[in-house]
Amino acid sequence: MRGLKTPESDKFCRFHELVESEAEKKGGVFFGFSGEGRAFVTPEMEGEDLSGWLVPNDKADEFESLWKREPVEKVDAWSEFFVFVIWHLKGDKVSVEFKTF
Repeated sequence: MRGLKTPESDKFCRFHELVESEAEKKGGVFFGFSGEGRAFVTPEMEGEDLSGWLVPNDKADEFESLWKREPVEKVDAWSEFFVFVIWHLKGDKVSVEFKTF
């Protein structure tokens, strides 16, 4: 998974695949920064609200090289792409939206 730095459970990886899929629909790649709480668990998936960067595809390689090797402070110039991933559950279907505050 491109936008994860640490190993995660299979159920969380399924959630992150959903996040990646939604980022792709927006023409970008999501690079995680932190879990923000409000956890959920379903039989197939687990996750929580997230924060991170939704970076346009044409800038993703440049950002990824910084994100992987630099302290977070070094990516401050990328703050315009910082977003929160908010999950929603209807029935047994999980969806996500990207929000800025």
